[in-house]
Amino acid sequence: MINNNTKNKIKLVFLTLYIYALHNPTYAQRDLVIDNKGTIKQFNRTTVTTADTAPSNPFIKDLWFDTSTYITKVWNGTSWDEIIKLPDIGDVKYGMQSTDHDGWVTLNGRAVNTLSASQKAEAMSLGFTTNLPDAIDRTLMKRSMGSIGDVGGNNTIQIQQQNLPNVTFTGSTTDDGNHSHTIQDRHSTGTSPRGRGGRAVLRDRLNTTRTTSNNGNHSHTGTVSTGGSGVIIDFTPSFLNVNVFVYLGN
Repeated sequence: MINNNTKNKIKLVFLTLYIYALHNPTYAQRDLVIDNKGTIKQFNRTTVTTADTAPSNPFIKDLWFDTSTYITKVWNGTSWDEIIKLPDIGDVKYGMQSTDHDGWVTLNGRAVNTLSASQKAEAMSLGFTTNLPDAIDRTLMKRSMGSIGDVGGNNTIQIQQQNLPNVTFTGSTTDDGNHSHTIQDRHSTGTSPRGRGGRAVLRDRLNTTRTTSNNGNHSHTGTVSTGGSGVIIDFTPSFLNVNVFVYLGN
């Protein structure tokens, strides 16, 4: 048992230390307590400051809510570390995680009624009353038309005739071919008999040139291959598989 005299001494010591602590800003966040055996012990008390400027002489683990940036910070002994802000309901992210985690729910088209009660309420507040959107094999984009959560588009395309340029292919050749041939007669040196027993010289047309007709103009018809098999074109770009999550809270 501790007698009254001892208790008074302990109280005096505690009061002295407490007054010293109040006047020493470096240790102003350290408190003293006395256990059931009369031992004086010291513990650190975390202080929370709300202001647009950092508090002076902070102690490790002190908190400061910076009203100029609306960011909560903790003192690490040297500087203020920002405490990461929680995501907002409806935030979307990519991740390598394979399952739901920390309030993030996989966008895989699941039924809303399979979610927890609070997540179901948040999903419905975002406009998803039956199913969550299915992000499998889809990229995220903001279109000028449609509603949030709508899906559309294709990964393949088939070219139609109306998609081709408006051109006409023809084939032709020149109509060269006019030509002529010349024939040159040669005079004869022979004789032929004449009547009454005499001989006569054959009459000859010397170096006469004759021309054939110039028929020969002609043309050729060219043909261009037509047809096709209509093979579908896959324009899916090179990709990395990840999961897509929406934040609905816990």
